[in-house]
Amino acid sequence: MSYYAPEAQPLIRQAVQTSVATGTGWDLELRLVTATGRSIWVRAVGEVEFVDGRAVRLLGAFQDITESRHAKAEVQRAGALLRGSIDALDDAYALFDTDDRMVLCNQRYRELYPLCAELMVPGAHFEDIVRIGAERGQFAGAIGRVDAFVAERVAAHHQPSSLVTRRLGDGRTLRIGERRMAGGHIVGYHTDITELVRATESAQEASRSKSQFLANMSHEIRTPMNAILGMLALLRRTELTPRQADYAFKTEGAARSLLGLLNDILDFSKVEAGKMTLDPNPFRIDQLMRDLSVIVSTNVGAKPVEVLFDIDPALPRRLVGDAMRLQQVLINLSGNAIKFTERGEVVVSVKVLAQSATAVTLRMAVRDTGIGIAPENQACIFSGFTQAEASTTRRFGGTGLGVAISQRLVGLMGGELHLDSALGHGSRFHFQITLRLASDVADDEAPAGPPPMPLRALVVDDNPTAREVLQRMCHSLGWTVDVAEDGQAALLKLQAQAASGEAYHAVFIDWQMPGLDGWGTTQRIRELGLAGGAPVVVMVTAHGREMLEQRGQAEQALLDGFLVKPITASMLYDAVVDARRGSEPLGPSRRLAEPGAQRLLGLRLLVVEDNLNNQQVARELLEDEGAQHALVDQIGRADRAQRAGRRGSRRGRRSAVRRGADGPADAGDGRLHRHQPHPHRPGAAPAADRGDDGQCNGVRPRGLPGRRHERAHRQTGVAERALRHDPAVAVESSSPTRL
Repeated sequence: MSYYAPEAQPLIRQAVQTSVATGTGWDLELRLVTATGRSIWVRAVGEVEFVDGRAVRLLGAFQDITESRHAKAEVQRAGALLRGSIDALDDAYALFDTDDRMVLCNQRYRELYPLCAELMVPGAHFEDIVRIGAERGQFAGAIGRVDAFVAERVAAHHQPSSLVTRRLGDGRTLRIGERRMAGGHIVGYHTDITELVRATESAQEASRSKSQFLANMSHEIRTPMNAILGMLALLRRTELTPRQADYAFKTEGAARSLLGLLNDILDFSKVEAGKMTLDPNPFRIDQLMRDLSVIVSTNVGAKPVEVLFDIDPALPRRLVGDAMRLQQVLINLSGNAIKFTERGEVVVSVKVLAQSATAVTLRMAVRDTGIGIAPENQACIFSGFTQAEASTTRRFGGTGLGVAISQRLVGLMGGELHLDSALGHGSRFHFQITLRLASDVADDEAPAGPPPMPLRALVVDDNPTAREVLQRMCHSLGWTVDVAEDGQAALLKLQAQAASGEAYHAVFIDWQMPGLDGWGTTQRIRELGLAGGAPVVVMVTAHGREMLEQRGQAEQALLDGFLVKPITASMLYDAVVDARRGSEPLGPSRRLAEPGAQRLLGLRLLVVEDNLNNQQVARELLEDEGAQHALVDQIGRADRAQRAGRRGSRRGRRSAVRRGADGPADAGDGRLHRHQPHPHRPGAAPAADRGDDGQCNGVRPRGLPGRRHERAHRQTGVAERALRHDPAVAVESSSPTRL
């Protein structure tokens, strides 16, 4: 007995006495001191032996449990340390076993869920805790739908890994992260993010307020700006001295630059405020590219840059999408490509990646041979008001908003804008989008593709990319096509084909080529007197029609057609068809419309505009163009005027409605006649309004004749003149070109 430690002796003595008295044994863990003085822990097991009811001796055994005792103490110490650490966490922590019963949780866990805190004890089932909390109103999402909420919460809890956000009944917001461990236990962390959510919402609200302010201010500035541009257009129609005309021209250019900046800011602010939406409708992709061609060719000006369209022949003719926003993206990207390319080429490509019975996936790209973008600057250009580097803004100008707006518009379309670029080696912006096929379009609104026309053509261009693109366009039309890289090679091919009895039917010639240029080649072709008749000669050039006007009528008469790059396959087809029908060569009747030509003669227009200055601009511009018009300043009066016009003869009904943005009953929301087209309803186009697109738009009367009329306009250059000189007249409302 004396070997037991002093504190253990009373315990073993009491155990022996109890055994003698009751006959029960003992099993104790006690500290013991050996004969050598070493302190150890032993397990003492024993009992009293009785003979004739009298205790005669003690039987027992000892086991040295010192190591296991120390290990157990270490485990308990580590457990206490872990529990203390968990309790010290600011986040709530809980652990559930493989049967989904609670193993432990910290105090913070109970504090987050006070309505069911008493249930959070070891052994409590997870679903029971959630259900009772839901019934007591602990979770905002469970009100009125307890069973559904419990099922959703349990399903998320059983996922291998989950991260959800829950709003509690008292208004707090929690972020809950749970993960299943290898042994099947589930550990969960619950973080109160209420303050973070409130701060985020406050910042978002501030951003929306800022964007709304920018949008409102841009609109308020744009309305008088439209009047300034209109008055300048009227001023330039009057007799001016050369000095006055120069001042007016430069003032108009500065005003347009300012208006472009305002429109970019408006678009960007609408995107940032979440107000930008798409308006998908059936559209002709070929018409979109034709319109883009006019705008892009205007941007090129006199720069030695060639813009080309590379369009997949498999591209469906009619699609469903927001054509205006898609065109805006292509205008922004191609405009940037032209701006940052001193010389070389810009290629806008559309390729079909996949097509089903109802939709088509397209890859659209704009590639240039310009200055390129360094890798370290490529990410920042997708941010608003940012360009690749500060020197870029000083050298080329611009706000840095075009790419940012395009990226967000592409995102709204379900795609993502990407950039491939190397400094000094050009850039390529590209994206993929999926558009539905237009299957519900009336036959008269969906003309079939160009009918097959057997034809042998020759493409003459010193640019290998241009030759390849034009060759593919001709192949897509079913034509047999050869190519030549200069005028001399073209003449040799023409003579060889004529001698073989298979003369070329059409020749497409570039203007500027080394050696024998396009004009010299054309003259030599006319002088050859080829067997089988002279081919149709169409000049396809990057230079605008103003340069064509500088040529004499005798030179212009050498040509059967004149196309400004970039072009589409249908533009090639139309040029050949018009020439083979016996249309006059490019004489006076097909030259640019004179400033005094009345292009809207015979049309009756209704103008809704409450701004007096803009009323004057609209009235004088329309009168100069020969249109009959009625001016009203309220939407209600416009409706009455339209009804009165419809009661008249169909032939004399109004062909278009032009509305302002701030009329008392309109407020610029663009809701005037936005329902389905009516056979006797005129077209509606916004004047200097923000409408749904936030851009300044002109008028394109829908009552004008269809495809042939549009082609005639393109061939005579009316669209180009409208964009360059008179944006308030005959600008297509689908184009985001600024007024």
